[in-house]
Amino acid sequence: MTLVTGEAEPGALDVAVLGSCITRDAFNTRFNPGYKAGWTCRLFNNQSAPVALMSPPVKLPASGYGDLTPYQRGNVDNDLSRSFLDRLGEVAPTYLLVDFFGDVHFGVLELPDGRFVTDNRWMLRRTPAYADLLAAGAQPLHPLAGPEQRERYAALWDAALVRLRDLVAQRSPGTTVVVHRGHNTTHFRTPTGRLRPIERRKQISPLDVAAANAWWRRLDDRALELCDWEAIDLTDGFYPSPPDHPWGVFYVHYDLGYYPEFLARLAALHLRRGGRAEDPLVDQMLAATRAQRDRVAAGTREIDRLARRLAALRESRGAPARPAVGGGVRARLRRGRG
Repeated sequence: MTLVTGEAEPGALDVAVLGSCITRDAFNTRFNPGYKAGWTCRLFNNQSAPVALMSPPVKLPASGYGDLTPYQRGNVDNDLSRSFLDRLGEVAPTYLLVDFFGDVHFGVLELPDGRFVTDNRWMLRRTPAYADLLAAGAQPLHPLAGPEQRERYAALWDAALVRLRDLVAQRSPGTTVVVHRGHNTTHFRTPTGRLRPIERRKQISPLDVAAANAWWRRLDDRALELCDWEAIDLTDGFYPSPPDHPWGVFYVHYDLGYYPEFLARLAALHLRRGGRAEDPLVDQMLAATRAQRDRVAAGTREIDRLARRLAALRESRGAPARPAVGGGVRARLRRGRG
């Protein structure tokens, strides 16, 4: 949904988000309670693929939206109308943050006349109009469906991103674009804190995580080749999906420490680019650093506790203790293999 609120908070930096919850949630008080001290997010486009966004607008067939909620209908409307592009110049944010979730999880629907819409399985596909589009000859195009579709999608995506780059430069020349390098997490935590491979989670749609992440990396790399944009990269961290995530366990619903860390990286980027060292931004960076230190310390204590229990169990069974177990577990966690 395109969200445009009022004026920015006094002293706050204006951002716009073209992407998904992995970026937008950094500007949500559920994840970063104090973010408004330094940032205001006044424009948001949710889950649109650039191939669709840079295509001419589309109107749904008369069969319409069915039982979509107002929120879902707003998302579909925004994807079809491309209204985000019109409003970008009005808001003229300091930063435009982009992620390519829609290109990894959805792909596009190609209409017979050559236009595209995001093939959002949670929203557009649930409408009566979707069946009518297919009946009229529309064809899904998904980069994970096979090499032929992937390479055709890549060519369309390159052209769309160049058009997006040029449009941002024309309509909002003072805006710095930042690519948020995304990824699908490999693990989730159970309510008891145990790590499990996320592909075993039966309540979410199946996904080849390795293939999806390879494609996501390709898009992020290509965006930085084609465009003189900045980037924030947290993909080398381990952020398993937690049981208490407000939106539930999912491939891109990260450990709650992810979101303050992202905001701290954005603050550091701003300061590196010559921004003033406003106290709220510095405070956010320090808070994220402290939180990360505390998470590492808590994880180390838990690993050591488990290692001691395992050593005691082996000793009770007459087997030799192996004090290096904790270190081995730590190493596997750092590599993202629980």
